[in-house]
Amino acid sequence: MMWNDDSGDWKGLASETERPRYEQIARLVSEFCPSGSVLDVGCGEAVLASYLPRSVSYTGVEPSAKASGTAGARVTCHHATAEDFAPEREKWDCIIFNEMLYYSQAPRMLLEKFSKFLKPDGIIIISIYQRRASWRDRIRFSMTNARSTKIVRNFIASEGWAVERQHDIANPGREPWWLLVTRPRSQS
Repeated sequence: MMWNDDSGDWKGLASETERPRYEQIARLVSEFCPSGSVLDVGCGEAVLASYLPRSVSYTGVEPSAKASGTAGARVTCHHATAEDFAPEREKWDCIIFNEMLYYSQAPRMLLEKFSKFLKPDGIIIISIYQRRASWRDRIRFSMTNARSTKIVRNFIASEGWAVERQHDIANPGREPWWLLVTRPRSQS
């Protein structure tokens, strides 16, 4: 995946319109791994970290040098694409794909790859924004988002992963986010 640092609008990720999604993800982390370790893939400036319980150990992965530099000043953050990220031995209780799978050409491959970085009984949280506001963006993004959602659903079904939670997060004045908590069948 190619990333252009000049195209990133990181300030929008800290806006009030993003709050319902971050709060819901933080609730799920509190419920499923309240004192565990979290890997946030495509973390931007690590806004999500400020919503998580203090008992959680947070690590981010971000392809943008600007965003990972900002995040790295506050939390552990690796400057790498999801495709290139290769931890030596570290494993996490929870891996989060928060609005990032639709940027990948191979979301299925990322799910397979990152499921190997989970501790036993670990979970994966996936958030996908369903549409964009403008007509042009709706066509471009909704096709990509719908494709990613379909790929994720088909992959989870074909692999026999357990779906722990699945719903839409409503956000007044905006389209919903699809939110999924899944547990891979087995990790080694």
